[in-house]
Amino acid sequence: ENEIAIPPIASFESPELYYSVYLHELIHWTGTKSRMHRECFACYHNSKAARAEEELIAELGSAFLSAQLGLSPPLDTNVAYLQGWLKALKNDKRYLFKAAAAAQRACDYLWSLQPKSTTLAA
Repeated sequence: ENEIAIPPIASFESPELYYSVYLHELIHWTGTKSRMHRECFACYHNSKAARAEEELIAELGSAFLSAQLGLSPPLDTNVAYLQGWLKALKNDKRYLFKAAAAAQRACDYLWSLQPKSTTLAA
């Protein structure tokens, strides 16, 4: 719950891909009961729909944070991943917007953890 474990940066095709994966996992980290308590995170292992929801939130959050940090991960990876989860959620046309809002809340939560003197370079 308090650790993020991913392979070393050297095992990725590029530093951008490493950070994309790291940020994806960081968004998952926000979902725990002690942080944002996302219901889909809590049900991740018991429900395919909850897993799809949480994965979509994590991937959108990773894309949002990458953009905010000026990173350019390979877009084809994000797009393929997102399309797969959207297919799993095709019955709810509003779901993408709900997931995007949840992803943005997770990003805002992470930014709120930064010291007040930290600013994002434009």
